[in-house]
Amino acid sequence: MTDDADTDGDAMARHDDAGWKAAREQTASSTVTDVSIDNPPQDVDELIARYDDVRALFAGEWMRYRTSDILPRLTAQTQATCALINRIYFDDTPRAVRLFHRLIPAAGEGVDFRPPISLDYGISLTIGEGTFLNCGFLITGGGRVTIGKHCLIGSRCSIYTPNHALAAGPRLQAWERTSAVTIGDNVWLGGSVTICPGVHIGDNSVIGAGSVVTKDIPGGVVAVGNPCHVIKEIPVRGDGGSAGPKEG
Repeated sequence: MTDDADTDGDAMARHDDAGWKAAREQTASSTVTDVSIDNPPQDVDELIARYDDVRALFAGEWMRYRTSDILPRLTAQTQATCALINRIYFDDTPRAVRLFHRLIPAAGEGVDFRPPISLDYGISLTIGEGTFLNCGFLITGGGRVTIGKHCLIGSRCSIYTPNHALAAGPRLQAWERTSAVTIGDNVWLGGSVTICPGVHIGDNSVIGAGSVVTKDIPGGVVAVGNPCHVIKEIPVRGDGGSAGPKEG
């Protein structure tokens, strides 16, 4: 969570909150019947140009998801597509894979996954070639998430990008903003790793199972714990090749 959310609280509290309830009710009554889950949105630039809420979301600016007309519809559509992928994966894998790549246009060649997956916005996610996502993969919020090439993402790993306001008043008024998460190439996340907003993990690192990553982790290390911290470096040969498995 960002430290400056509290300092911005007074300014946000001065925003006019009139109409919040009406806007929330309008959002709650909206449907996604005019949107096909087989054809999720793929042009993020067009959405940013059309909707200021989408622009603010991807820019990491303060905004109010719960008063937005477009953002809940986009997340509902994305979650419905995820549900369809999860349901059909083992009966019709080729269709599930096609839907996955439509949902995440920036997923590279050879990306492999196992259901269930759960995303809020596929268009904010980039996945490098050859990466594997094991079952239970979750991304919450619309912050941009970049996962590098040839990563191994263990079961039940979660990535969180939203920061709610710390100050009580603005938090009640639903103010929030996102912080991007970046995972380098050839990173291995053990099972049930949690990654918090704004974190960067360097290339070739390993994050131990159950870790909660609250701050940046450099490349080429093993890091574990809550909060996650470096415990050792990973040896690499001078020619760039892996030192290979060792006993003990």
